[in-house]
Amino acid sequence: MKDDFLTDPRLLMLAQKIPKGAVVADIGTDHGYLVCYLAERGIASYAYACDIGEKPLEKAHRLIQSRGLENMVEARLTNGLQGLPLDRITHVVIAGMGGELIADILEACPDIRRGEISFLLQPMTKAERLRRWLCQNGYELTSEEAVAAGKFLYTVMEVAYTGRIWEPEPLFLWTGRLPESRSPHSKALLCRIATRLRRAGEGLSASSKGQTSAREYLALAAEIERIEREGI
Repeated sequence: MKDDFLTDPRLLMLAQKIPKGAVVADIGTDHGYLVCYLAERGIASYAYACDIGEKPLEKAHRLIQSRGLENMVEARLTNGLQGLPLDRITHVVIAGMGGELIADILEACPDIRRGEISFLLQPMTKAERLRRWLCQNGYELTSEEAVAAGKFLYTVMEVAYTGRIWEPEPLFLWTGRLPESRSPHSKALLCRIATRLRRAGEGLSASSKGQTSAREYLALAAEIERIEREGI
């Protein structure tokens, strides 16, 4: 039974980035759609559907049972990554929450900082703050691609822990590796980021305060618009 129960473009993109045989932990799993999809299609050899809320986890457990996946998917009531068998997990997915919360979840579990684990992160907001935290805590943003879900655009980040710590430039904070993506959605997201920065800069320019910030925002907007038009 393989009906199309997974229809969210964000989750479908995440699924495409997970290799066959992976052991996946989906943090904030909600209904458990992603892990059930991965297990049912033979992509994940085992998966953990994790959530801090009992009600979402009950929904995930019901889906696991209804698909006959009890031997492949385990529902876990967890606070972030706490209590998971990290030595077994190959891929961690944290999607559908704010960038600051994603950073908090990773920070709360320093044992996750190991090179053999791949991270797939999909912030709904504050992607720039998540990028800063990743750079300042030894995580490398290896690739990034935008996805459209209805009228909204989101970024999907592939991340690995390397231990290298650095202070990113403002342009990287706002765009990450989106300029390297050839996806039209990535170009559209860059355009929206530039528009957001331009509006913020124009708003600050209209006041007597924040003139330095206004110039910085407007310069960033202009550079992102150039990248969107011409490429890196």
